[in-house]
Amino acid sequence: MGKMKKRSLQFELEYGLQASSDDKKAVLEDDNVVPNLVKPLDGRPATRIIMRYALLAPIFLSSVIVVQASVIKAWPWPWIVGARSNRIAVCDYTAPKRGLLRRQEAAIADYARIILEQRDVQGAFDKYIPGEYVQHSSFFSCSGREHSIEVFIPFYTNPGLSWSNLRTFASGDGNGVFHYKLNTNGGREKGGETYAVIDIFRFKGTCIVEHWDAVQQIFGNETNPIAFF
Repeated sequence: MGKMKKRSLQFELEYGLQASSDDKKAVLEDDNVVPNLVKPLDGRPATRIIMRYALLAPIFLSSVIVVQASVIKAWPWPWIVGARSNRIAVCDYTAPKRGLLRRQEAAIADYARIILEQRDVQGAFDKYIPGEYVQHSSFFSCSGREHSIEVFIPFYTNPGLSWSNLRTFASGDGNGVFHYKLNTNGGREKGGETYAVIDIFRFKGTCIVEHWDAVQQIFGNETNPIAFF
């Protein structure tokens, strides 16, 4: 059998084309034929199997991409949320119910981090309160987003204030809370004042749309040794 004939049969074997049994045997027994290119796998040429899977690869990859996109959207990924710019709204008014508790937990924790640790009131509002906002706190003369920002900025940026014992919670049914100790001028131990503060929020999706608070001064003579915290 000539070399051209053998190469043609080798090509047929590799790509799954038709060749007679005798010719295939002749090619397989020829030392000049590279074995791993034409060696059958479960009775089929290996290259033919590879080509079949290669045709299915785009379908498989597209399915993986769709699944990954769904996971990224559904999962809160707090380390990603926290890394984003404070000037970009990342909350979603129409967030799906699946995984909503985790997303609200991540949102309230990140909001508290921005407004208390970074003291960035505008950034916290831009990120998690981009629109409607109902303010129930008695420390405000009226409701609304812009008025709340105006009052909060001088309060949270006051260098005489400090916070500790922060805890954040979300219920998954539309409510979030953070609870912390507020010290003025170093706190009660240093001649200032200390307060227990609870901020309560209502979510729409993962956006904050309503706020209540409760503030109670700590005097240090409470009968309960674990009062407030």
